[in-house]
Amino acid sequence: SMILLGGEPGIGKSTLVLQFALHNRCGKVLYVSGEESISQIKMRAQRLGTENDECLFLSGNSLEMVLQHARAILPDLLIIDSIQTLATEAVDSIPGSLSQIRECTNTLLRFSKENTISTILIGHITKARIFSGTFLCSDGLKGPPGMTCIRKNVMVIRINRDNTPATNRLIMYFAIAIPPLS
Repeated sequence: SMILLGGEPGIGKSTLVLQFALHNRCGKVLYVSGEESISQIKMRAQRLGTENDECLFLSGNSLEMVLQHARAILPDLLIIDSIQTLATEAVDSIPGSLSQIRECTNTLLRFSKENTISTILIGHITKARIFSGTFLCSDGLKGPPGMTCIRKNVMVIRINRDNTPATNRLIMYFAIAIPPLS
């Protein structure tokens, strides 16, 4: 499966997914960050107070490098933070461009399906409250999950699935209490 998680800048997407990865006891996790160094991720993990020897970290922006490591490790869960920072040599454009996002997302989706790996993509929302780049989602998913902070340390995750016809609509909201960082 592939999940796209997005939200406003600074809302806690990376911290929430890192916390999930560190608490995951169902196998290997490969957490790839295109924005933070491994030492920055490890410092944030230490602040969360949880360790997981099965959670491996990789810092980089090359899709080919990510796939090389993922093939060697064969994680049960692959986390990409964020899809807008990833780029492939197969497309001649800058990271975050529509063509890069499409190609990287489709390549990761194929890789995940071929290797039975669950994948979480973290995506950014612009100031205009739209996702950076356009995501092509299958199965009638009209918009990716979104995160909203309703008060300090409480987050709402919205899943909006809108299949045609309009009567087949499902919107789910989850409120999650996030423990404060020490």
